[in-house]
Amino acid sequence: MFRSSFRRMMLLALIMLLGAVRVEGQEWKTKWDKVLADAKKEGKVAVAGPPGTAYRDVMRGFEKKYPEISLEFQGFTPANFISRFSKERQAGQYLWDIYVTGPTSFDVTGKKAGDLDPLRPLLILPEVRDESAWLGGFGKAFLDSEKQYIFAFQAEVTPQVQVNREFIPESELNSVKALLNPKWKVKSSSMTREWMAQGAGELLYGPVNSARILSARC
Repeated sequence: MFRSSFRRMMLLALIMLLGAVRVEGQEWKTKWDKVLADAKKEGKVAVAGPPGTAYRDVMRGFEKKYPEISLEFQGFTPANFISRFSKERQAGQYLWDIYVTGPTSFDVTGKKAGDLDPLRPLLILPEVRDESAWLGGFGKAFLDSEKQYIFAFQAEVTPQVQVNREFIPESELNSVKALLNPKWKVKSSSMTREWMAQGAGELLYGPVNSARILSARC
């Protein structure tokens, strides 16, 4: 009697689980179908991004998949976009759907001013929310504390300091922190405030170490 009841309970639990999975699967599809229908009705998406053609060329794939939706892309330097965006908001203009950029002050100021809408609810497709598709997982790709606004879809490793190994062996200089050693003060000339303002040092080493290196070198 007990075994029979246990089997019925397990069967019921399995049916409920499968039903929940089915409902969840239908839920994302319902949301996506509505978003797609609204986008086709509006007919275009306005994207601001970096200068050049690299990102624009990649986005042509979107237009091929959704020919009913025109993708309008304009390239800006971060300074030019932030200035233009500020003037547009003062005039009550809301002209952009997406802004693609590297780390800038706009990440902080735009969010604090309420100029950014949450992005996470708009990432609907299962393949986009797949944890295994992103370095560290889907949630880790969000750079803001709320995990809602700033999504990093690209990561790369780039050299930040060039060392002439014909004169300086790796055993003597093998990290950025080592540049704090006074012995290198007269031998380094490229670590300027302008260079650090590009964001790489701030991201990799944090504001404290960046400030120490800047004060020692500049």
